[in-house]
Amino acid sequence: MAEVESAVRVAAVEQIQALTETTITGFTAVQWRTESRAAGWTVHDVVAHMSTAVRQLFGPLVLKVARSKDIEGLNEDAVTIRRSWPDADLVAEYRQWAPRARRLLGLTQLPGVGAVKVPMAELGSFPSRVLPLAIVFDTYTHLYHDIAPALGLRLPTPAPAVITATLEWMMLVAAALEGDRIPLDEGQRITLRFTGSGSADWTLQRRGGVLSATSVAGGAAAATIVGAAEDFPAWGTHRRPWRECGLSIAGDRELGTRVLDAVRVV
Repeated sequence: MAEVESAVRVAAVEQIQALTETTITGFTAVQWRTESRAAGWTVHDVVAHMSTAVRQLFGPLVLKVARSKDIEGLNEDAVTIRRSWPDADLVAEYRQWAPRARRLLGLTQLPGVGAVKVPMAELGSFPSRVLPLAIVFDTYTHLYHDIAPALGLRLPTPAPAVITATLEWMMLVAAALEGDRIPLDEGQRITLRFTGSGSADWTLQRRGGVLSATSVAGGAAAATIVGAAEDFPAWGTHRRPWRECGLSIAGDRELGTRVLDAVRVV
């Protein structure tokens, strides 16, 4: 698989975290208490989760993540702890730990270090070099798809590096977590063509009974699904139905529909 380059991973983390810090610093008291697009979470809760995501890299919670089989349950527990925190304390925590997380994630790009496998709850184990992708995906998705629409914010078009990193993480997780559910027969191939910022073609194919995701061009696909790269986190996490996101299917429409129904990234 053609992976995102190390420099792109690090740049993506810095870009999305800088925008997040700027955005949350300006929230009013009413905005903090507004219901977000993340089910059951206010904007305060979503920021608490994003702050936890960078803080947990340096404490015992990282071990809980490694051993857990319920990453969403862990996320909820961490948010519950911070629900009573003053808004300013959440901003301060994020400002303190986001730069430290960037430095740590930068080390995962070093030769040798990046190959070390890291378990991530029920998602499986991944080389540490792709951990920055997880942070970018999580931060981008919550900022652009949970907070911004709830508050009516007009955020800038996401940087290509941010979308590129987000796509790779989502495709890795889709193949690892949803491999048995995605209805592709042995040798069958389907292409997801993402357009706009961070545009790319990704292919899902089953070989030897194992589903793989690759951004390297391959043979003919049974179906090609086309849609905006920026929208993948919305429908790929089931925040929005894929049928409402302007996707088109060329080739075997029935197969494409069944694949889209099966994809869910957490």
